[in-house]
Amino acid sequence: IGFWDARSLSVVTTEGAVVISQATKLTTGSTTTETVLQLPLLPLPSGITACISNDVIGVANDGSLIRNDEGSLYSVFGSDVQIGFALDGFPIYGTGTTAVDNCGGRVVAGQYRYELQTDAESIISCFAATPVQLP
Repeated sequence: IGFWDARSLSVVTTEGAVVISQATKLTTGSTTTETVLQLPLLPLPSGITACISNDVIGVANDGSLIRNDEGSLYSVFGSDVQIGFALDGFPIYGTGTTAVDNCGGRVVAGQYRYELQTDAESIISCFAATPVQLP
């Protein structure tokens, strides 16, 4: 992954997608917004899992990258706190005690999500749907 500038990034959930965009102030004083990344919003896994090809697995709510080995950074949050989105579009929540599937997720109120587990070495084990590539 090249340089990822999380400054001025906003993470917004819109119709069917999570849009990560960056606002840039122009010399004229106006502001322009550019979409940096768009993640699909799916209610349930596709049934086809995908391997994790590098250490970055998602984007946090503040626009910073989530690395798969950084679970300890987010372990202070409980399973009721969304910390961001995986690159396949599913939300990532803090540490839970309920059993998860082989990718590290479960369905809650009809929506699939990943949950950190205290005994896991990584945040997720695989993607539950096809992930997007970071720019």
